[in-house]
Amino acid sequence: MALHFEREEYAARLDKLLASMREEKLDAMLLFAQESMYWLTGYDTFGFCFFQCLVVKADGSMNLLTRSADLRQARQTSIIENIVVWTDRTKADPALDLKNLLSDLDLLGERIGVEYDTHGLTGANCRKLDNQLQSFAELVDQSYLVSRLRLIKSPAEIAHVRRAAGLADAALDAALPLIKPGADEADILAAMQGAVFSGGGDYPANEFIIGSGEDALLCRYKAGRRKLTDNDQLTLEWARHLRPLPCRHDAHGGDRRADPAPHRTLRGLPRVARRHHRHPPARHHIRPGLRCPCRSHGCSRPDPAPAQCLRLLAGRPLHAELDGAPDVSCWQSARDRARHDPLRAHDHHGFRGRNGHDTGADLSDHNG
Repeated sequence: MALHFEREEYAARLDKLLASMREEKLDAMLLFAQESMYWLTGYDTFGFCFFQCLVVKADGSMNLLTRSADLRQARQTSIIENIVVWTDRTKADPALDLKNLLSDLDLLGERIGVEYDTHGLTGANCRKLDNQLQSFAELVDQSYLVSRLRLIKSPAEIAHVRRAAGLADAALDAALPLIKPGADEADILAAMQGAVFSGGGDYPANEFIIGSGEDALLCRYKAGRRKLTDNDQLTLEWARHLRPLPCRHDAHGGDRRADPAPHRTLRGLPRVARRHHRHPPARHHIRPGLRCPCRSHGCSRPDPAPAQCLRLLAGRPLHAELDGAPDVSCWQSARDRARHDPLRAHDHHGFRGRNGHDTGADLSDHNG
């Protein structure tokens, strides 16, 4: 069985869901979001484009209604024991099969929560669902009940996230040597995804995004590749992905870098790079070839060049100090930042350096 967490972890998640259901006075939950099913049971499939529903009763029992194509998938990847198959045929109404299942589970007339706001329940299927269940039970929109529970990560989940962040580091390390004029975007993407696979990772829920030249600011994946020219801006956005994490969408946070391809010594300054035009004096200090004096601040990289140590990966926040000198440093924790006190005060106008000069740019958020 391809479970990525211990059964005790899944049992703890079920306990949290049942407690929330008691608070909402729910007799059952109809889960249509694939990420909810994965978080609760380990069930891993992209078959959510078809009708499927995980019924969770207040007593903790779980029943999955799905197509025959996902029967083995559910048995192999999840802790679900009770699986009911609906027949996919012309003019089929799987909502009727669900109604029959709910009747067998003695849920007639009960209060049932439904995950409406999800890609796992299309508009057409939602209409079928309401048509079948409007007079069967009291339906309550509980689209975010499981989502709220997933916000707080367990120690086991945090360990996975840390390992996934390490894979993101490895992907960037694989890409950096290839970024130069004449480089093919396809080779850069292949190296990054290959590093993730070699490290024990998997495909992310979202494609790796690469854009250069006129495509550098699209911020979305598109088909087609090009080769870098002498003065291209290059944008990379890739996922931290060890294996499918509790949320296939929001747990796979990407990291974006906007880099001039020929200038390979200054990277990892996404917010500074985008806002340098608001502070001309800082622009003259942030330049290709700038070295990063952060070895004394706990940076574990042997080479203190910004290309190697200025990055928003693996839980290492990036901070920049601009107080009239070319001092760009990184610290590994909030405690370290408080000790070094690089940016003592900031307000809604932006950060202020040690000398009290307004940088004119908010450097606190580097997620882009």
